[in-house]
This record gives sequence, structure tokens and C-alpha cells, in this order.
Amino acid sequence: MDTKKKRLLELVEDLNFPIPPEEAKECVEKLNEGDLNTLIKTYEAILNFREDLEDTVREENPEKYEEIMDKYHRDMEEAWIKYAKDSQKEAEGEDQRLDLAEAKAEKSIEEAVEEFEKGLEDVTDVSNVLASKIRTVIGGNN
Repeated sequence: MDTKKKRLLELVEDLNFPIPPEEAKECVEKLNEGDLNTLIKTYEAILNFREDLEDTVREENPEKYEEIMDKYHRDMEEAWIKYAKDSQKEAEGEDQRLDLAEAKAEKSIEEAVEEFEKGLEDVTDVSNVLASKIRTVIGGNN
């Protein structure tokens, strides 16, 4: 992975985006050079602004800083919890779709096997009739 992609992943982590590292990496891998540059500049500006703002508030009003940071951490935790729940629901929905597709496939296979077996029985019946006629013809010639 090149340095720009690594930097973007660091910024995503530093900004505490509610996205698992493996998903972030997957998304970053798909970005073109222009998007990478834009996102890096944007996220660096956001991070610098946040750090400057935190320093200012911490120096000017430490109690307010603690209050704001507590709220921020609660909000981020809620965002992660919501993301996890949404991801779980999505996975469960996908599991249900896969289960339904599997059931349909099994039914189609069973129907195809039954049809094949019926066709095989028909071929066997025809073969038995032909064999009987051949024996009759051969037996009648003797």
C-alpha cells in the first residue's frame, strides 16, 4: 500500500470514523489519486481544526472541554453501536436471502433429480419392452 493510502487510513483512524479498519482499507484501495489527495487534504484540515479547537477550549474553559469531550465520546460510542447493529441486521438479511436461495436451489435440484429418475424409469420400461420383444422374436425364429 502506498504512503497516501496509509496516510488516509491514519486520518480515518485519528478522526474516529465509525468504520472498521478492514472496511476502511477496502474503501481506500478503490480510490483514485485525485480522490485520495482531496480526502487527505480535507481530513488533515478537519483534524488540525479539531486539535486547535480542543487546545483553545481546554485552555480557556477546562470544565466545558471535559463536558464537550464526554459528549463526543458518548456520541462516537453510539455511532459505533448503531453501525454494529446495522451491520448485523444487514448480515442477517443477507443470511436470510442466502437461505432462501439455497432452499430454492435444493428444490430445483430435487425436481430435476425426480424428473431424471422418472425419465430413467421410462427408459428402463421401454428397454424391458424392447428386450421382451427381441426375446420373443429370437425365440420364435428357433
